[in-house]
Amino acid sequence: MPGENVSFVAFGQFHSDQTAFQAVHEQLKKMHTALKAEGRELVLGIEHSDQDVRKPETLAQFHNESLLQKYCDETRARGGVPNVADFKVKHINDMDWSGQTHFLKVDSTTSASDLRFLERQKANVMEGHFTAHIKETVKDVNVGRGAARMEEAALLRWASDNNVPIRGLDPISDKDKSSRLTGGGSRINGSALEEVEYERVQGMGKKGAEIMKGLADKNGGCLVAINMGPAHLGSMEVVLGEELARQSLDKAQVKMCVMVPPSAIGTGQTPEKVSDEFMRHTMKDMRGAHAQLEDRVKECQLDVQTREKSVSQVQGIASRVTGLVGTDTDLLKMMKDNPGKVTKMLNYDVSDKSLGLTEKVIQKAVTRFESGQAPDVRAALTTEVQNHVRKLEEGLEVSREDLDVAQKDVLAHRATVLPFADKVEQRLDNKPGEIYKTFTPGSGGQYDLSGVGTGVRKSVRDNLGISSTSTSTSLQQDMGKDGTKVSTRSQMQLTNTSATTPPKEVVGGFKV
Repeated sequence: MPGENVSFVAFGQFHSDQTAFQAVHEQLKKMHTALKAEGRELVLGIEHSDQDVRKPETLAQFHNESLLQKYCDETRARGGVPNVADFKVKHINDMDWSGQTHFLKVDSTTSASDLRFLERQKANVMEGHFTAHIKETVKDVNVGRGAARMEEAALLRWASDNNVPIRGLDPISDKDKSSRLTGGGSRINGSALEEVEYERVQGMGKKGAEIMKGLADKNGGCLVAINMGPAHLGSMEVVLGEELARQSLDKAQVKMCVMVPPSAIGTGQTPEKVSDEFMRHTMKDMRGAHAQLEDRVKECQLDVQTREKSVSQVQGIASRVTGLVGTDTDLLKMMKDNPGKVTKMLNYDVSDKSLGLTEKVIQKAVTRFESGQAPDVRAALTTEVQNHVRKLEEGLEVSREDLDVAQKDVLAHRATVLPFADKVEQRLDNKPGEIYKTFTPGSGGQYDLSGVGTGVRKSVRDNLGISSTSTSTSLQQDMGKDGTKVSTRSQMQLTNTSATTPPKEVVGGFKV
């Protein structure tokens, strides 16, 4: 049957877990050897976009950035302050100089003075490297990940040296992801994180199936997703399974491996329980995002109601101008000397004073009259009051448009994202052991991944619980008043779901 020659393995891990990287690296070597013997291909997938996949010529830079991060992590952990002199002394021999084509070439005949010149070249490059990247080492997405990234750099170097293709799975580029998640700052915004989760897991699952289809059309092979955020694995497996079924790759084997470090296992918890909680974070993020959209609708509704009431009240102010006591001269003097008193006289029944007349409106009326733009002071004041009402009416229209957009966002989210979150929850409630595996280091402190990527192939249709005739009818749905399909489970659970942020290590699996 179609798909017998392709498989998928995902390794979900803490991005700071150096030991996990080491274990994955060793298992990939074994898988590569086995696949080559079968005439099949190994492809690596990473949680970046295709445009952000590191090229061979940038691996030295990645190694050196990781080295600096590792140095800063270790120095700060000891209570020290990273400095360039200390960095040079400790790590001049650990830098990857392969990209420095301008360096002096040395051999057995190189003089002592030339060797000293080479050392100065290296020191200058290290100083520039330190200065250019030191600010990046304090960002949430980098702190504590230096040692693990050193292992990642070694793994990517191995892949490059062995002609193992590396593909990006993320539909969002690193630049856009960083902008959307941090707003240009150094910390991840939890609300923004929730907004992009559905888009990311859908994109990664579909891209994975697309790559596997390409392998199936050739001699077959295995797509291995490395350094994935554990939070994504449950959602991604659901999307991947549906996409593989649509492409009739019914015999493709899928394995989702969650690597749980001992530090993540609390008292009374098991690795499997922790793994399950990790994978439910994305589902909770999606529901949290929906709750935020509904809150936005409520905010817009309140704003529209307030503005409608204020516009109605302010519209009658213009007619009060002619009834203000005193002569035009007295009124003009009061407008100049005590504009606040005039606004109180005109705003007396406006419930939201922030939307009523302001002293600035009164001052504009004075300017209009004195510049000859109005026949008398009352006409000038009436005109400025009317201008103010017009602006309020325009603001009301903008608020109504905002409300319309917010309501449409909720309906669209309710029709797509919530049913998907329910589907993920249902899947995790009944996840098959053949697909979901949890790993934690043994007594020796190492992960044992032996056997991952091999074994009896079972049907995606059977293992993933996907019907041969439909991939989208596994959940009961009710019809909303507007005709939109609404997730029954989401309706019942949304009010009890809080948009909690997962531990920093697994916040959406985000990494740049």
